[in-house]
Amino acid sequence: MKIENNYVGFHGLHTTKVPYFAAKFCGTCLVLLSLAVLLPESTWQPLNLHTATMANRLLGMCGMHPVQHGTILGQGGFRVQIISECTVLYMAILLSSFILSSPAGIYYKLMGLVACIAGLHAINIVRIAVVYALGVAYPQFFELAHVYLGQIVMVVLVMAACLLWMHMLEPDAISRRRTTTFLIRLLTYTGILFLFWLMVNKDYVRLTDTIVLLLFSLLDYHLRLNYQHAFYYQTFNLVIFSSLMLAMRDMPPKRRIIVSACGLVLIVGLHIVFRICNVLMFLRPSGNMTAFRVSQLIFISGEYFLPVCAWLFLQRKIFGGAPAQGAFSAYDFET
Repeated sequence: MKIENNYVGFHGLHTTKVPYFAAKFCGTCLVLLSLAVLLPESTWQPLNLHTATMANRLLGMCGMHPVQHGTILGQGGFRVQIISECTVLYMAILLSSFILSSPAGIYYKLMGLVACIAGLHAINIVRIAVVYALGVAYPQFFELAHVYLGQIVMVVLVMAACLLWMHMLEPDAISRRRTTTFLIRLLTYTGILFLFWLMVNKDYVRLTDTIVLLLFSLLDYHLRLNYQHAFYYQTFNLVIFSSLMLAMRDMPPKRRIIVSACGLVLIVGLHIVFRICNVLMFLRPSGNMTAFRVSQLIFISGEYFLPVCAWLFLQRKIFGGAPAQGAFSAYDFET
């Protein structure tokens, strides 16, 4: 193990100017996410049904007895439907891409896939049960809990699962204390920024929509957009990205500014494309499946892929020296 300036190093890969591991992860993850989005929702119906059933059983063990109709859980006047985005599917794709892109042997990859995905699946079922119970008791807080626990905390848990798997491979190659403090910092920043973003996310959407309206006006479409939603889910990846920038220590200021600026420009650009797709679906509701698929891929990629991808590419390389015999060397992982 090599520790310098609060970075924890892993040994085993040759370093490259653009980290091979991160590049391989990005390619694998984008292919799998695209397939998951392009396949019809009915493909994931067995997973949706299993998730709903397990959450229902857990709620039953806790004294609640929702009525289940397929993937819909209801109690009183409260109803929720479990869709693929509610399941472990996209988190499993992130984690699988990380594990499959690593230089570990096939046995360790299979062990990591089974153990870590099963763990994430169990945690996700608990999350659904907690959010459902909160929605029944306090419906006004359901959306808040759904966004924070489902969209932000679960991404942090994927990062934690990646670090846990690396520790399983090389117990001496990662500091538990540094990992724990990094994750605590990250969760703290997400909580603070989440509360702030709740107040301004609608204003942010209005601001970015000025560009959308301008673009459509050039095509002689003069639109008026309504803002009926309290929260715009696609914008909350800004919370996890900004929290990552703040949580990673000892990053040179110039590098932090460049990476933050590039990431923010990319995310804002994707938000604008997402809104353009929304308008196209409104203008042609019966025939614009392409716009729907593109908007869905942008939402899923922005929610899950971009934060983990940014985390990987921000790892500092090890320069010089022959690689050791362990599993990782391309990064000094920031924890």
